[in-house]
Amino acid sequence: MDRVALVEFGGSHDECMHTQIHALKNKGCEIFVVTTSEVLDRNPFWKDWVHEIKLIAFSRKKRADFALMMSLNRYFTENSISRVVLNTAQGGHVRNLCLFAPRKVEFFGIIHTIRKFQGSFTQKLIHQKIKKYLLLSDDLLAKVNVPKGLEVQSFYPVYYPQFGLQAPKGEKETWITIAGGVEDRRKDLKGFVNMLKNLEKKQVKFIFLGKSKAESEEFERFREELEQIGKIGRVQFFFEFVTAELFDAYMRKTDFLLPLVHPGTRSAEQYITNQVSGMFNLAYGYQVPLLLHEEYASEPDFGPSAFFYHPERFNEALQTALDGRESKIEQIKTVEKWKTAYQEESFCRFLGL
Repeated sequence: MDRVALVEFGGSHDECMHTQIHALKNKGCEIFVVTTSEVLDRNPFWKDWVHEIKLIAFSRKKRADFALMMSLNRYFTENSISRVVLNTAQGGHVRNLCLFAPRKVEFFGIIHTIRKFQGSFTQKLIHQKIKKYLLLSDDLLAKVNVPKGLEVQSFYPVYYPQFGLQAPKGEKETWITIAGGVEDRRKDLKGFVNMLKNLEKKQVKFIFLGKSKAESEEFERFREELEQIGKIGRVQFFFEFVTAELFDAYMRKTDFLLPLVHPGTRSAEQYITNQVSGMFNLAYGYQVPLLLHEEYASEPDFGPSAFFYHPERFNEALQTALDGRESKIEQIKTVEKWKTAYQEESFCRFLGL
């Protein structure tokens, strides 16, 4: 039986682990997850999926954290682990882990921003151990110049666990979900307010599906702007951690996903040019159409998965999306690479299993 370790201590990409664990479990592998208590608290159901979970804690002291990486390499050897997948294959801790990794253990990595292939010295050191990487879309793969000696493929983590929890939804409501809380760095909040100014449809509800900080100046300013245009009642927020069960319940009732990535904003530079928004893979996995700025209509992955709008004409674009929603869902379903079975088999082949 192949023994594979999945490592995530970066803290922000754990949703990509579901597909990997599910794929390896279906392949009959013994799975060892190495992560932090913070990540495990968000995904307690992993305990029932894998052979063993090893929790690690960083001290933020260089020598102690370096020693922690050395002990982790010993852990791989002692448990006869043949393959290690770094779910976030970047940063100083990963560098230290890779530089002193056992020769007999093959390392793989997932890169979340293609900037890491653009001259990062730390990443070049990581390349000495990791020769095979995954990027989270074909669109990113087409943009990257792959360094010599490396193999890079695309990977769509489209498996999300079902928990059976039901979210309360009005019979005539349309839910448009923005995954995550209120955060201007990741979402164009000012653009969102402008989109809602002329919104006429009364049954449309916008849901920020993640914890928002009610006490923050950013949230208070956003709330005031929504009140000024008379649309605060159209938007739902959560002020506590949204569990995986609750997240899944809302996603299964959601009609559209709205990443709020707009040209000329910080979100565009981050989530279109160099990496992808997590909402893209949510759309493919849950088969929920995206609502995207018309600037991105030429991106190949968005043709079969999205409706496009200009913020000033959002009301009209939403009507088009409502009229074509069922047809768009069928389009998403027909794309082979967005099927769970396809991605899981592709992932296992990538690992040589």
